[in-house]
Amino acid sequence: MPPIVSKLIQNSNHSFFGRESGITKNDIETIKREGLHKISTGSTESLKRVAVYFQTTLDDLIFLNQSHSNNCITFDETESGIKKNLNPLIFDGDAIVSNITGKVLCITTADCAPILLWDKKEKISGAIHSGWRGALNDILETSLDSFENLGSNRQNIIAILGPTISRTVYEVTDEFLTLFKERDKNYSTFFKRDKVLTFDLPNFLIKKLKILGVSKIDFLEHCTFSNSEKYFSHRRATVEGKTEMKRQISAIRV
Repeated sequence: MPPIVSKLIQNSNHSFFGRESGITKNDIETIKREGLHKISTGSTESLKRVAVYFQTTLDDLIFLNQSHSNNCITFDETESGIKKNLNPLIFDGDAIVSNITGKVLCITTADCAPILLWDKKEKISGAIHSGWRGALNDILETSLDSFENLGSNRQNIIAILGPTISRTVYEVTDEFLTLFKERDKNYSTFFKRDKVLTFDLPNFLIKKLKILGVSKIDFLEHCTFSNSEKYFSHRRATVEGKTEMKRQISAIRV
């Protein structure tokens, strides 16, 4: 399956990859501990495919050791010595914002939402990993603040929401609903009860982006749970009594 892109930022290098470019969670942790040379052959080949797509090398790929936090890593090309400090290639956080030319910002997901951001005027890119915890705990807010700190205006930011789990298959509990209602009773509109209670993560994120001042939004409606041939899905694996260790990569470059 070829990577998918958005027409809204077709002139910017970006892509949402599928199963063909997966990386294991263990290998993400290995990159942090020991570097790229210690990861599995399968993950190495996946990263090579990503690098080839962006016409660059593995050294220009930047990853996150994600933990469903609201921590956004910011790289500013005007900061002294910043390019030297981009080694190692992995940082603790759930979003990256950068104006450094050539670096590819990568996030990994397996049901959570990958969101790629682009400000063409200021040449700033961003990549966000957001599940329900990150969304509820302001990962979007901290990421947009980072854009503004680099000189961006939110009206100029384009947000692309990639493959994620859809409402129809995202079953949740009443306790889960309560968590959201305690923050804002209006959040209940993103839940629907038929035979089971389900949560609409993508439209929750889209609504938050609009409230936060981002109006140019593209949602690429690919459900990770329902498309087993195309995407990894943590929840699908759990339902099947398996453990999903792989994640698909979404990436963008300034």
